[in-house]
Amino acid sequence: MAVEPQQVAKLRADAAMLRAQKARLREQLAAGHLVRRDASNRAMFNEARRVRDAILSAPARYGAELAAELDCEPWRLLQALNRAVRQTLALACEQGPFPEPPAIIAPVKRSRRRVKS
Repeated sequence: MAVEPQQVAKLRADAAMLRAQKARLREQLAAGHLVRRDASNRAMFNEARRVRDAILSAPARYGAELAAELDCEPWRLLQALNRAVRQTLALACEQGPFPEPPAIIAPVKRSRRRVKS
């Protein structure tokens, strides 16, 4: 099976074009016009995780202060805030709900009866 001269010329032209494209991409990468996909994906993933963690920790950080301002029970407000934040994040990422945190149990009110001795 012999290769025709036209095919050889076309293959050489294609190879030259691919070398030129590769050189151009290397120049653009060196100049900072392009970034490597794996490094970019890793950085975006880490940043998204940091933002998610900050948002998930917000109810615990601000719940007691908000409960004091609203004059309500902190554990109820914390549960409502956790539920709202998780639902919002689930909608934002369109991947189903985050697992529910463990329920916050209401504090037990103890009577202060004193036993007479």
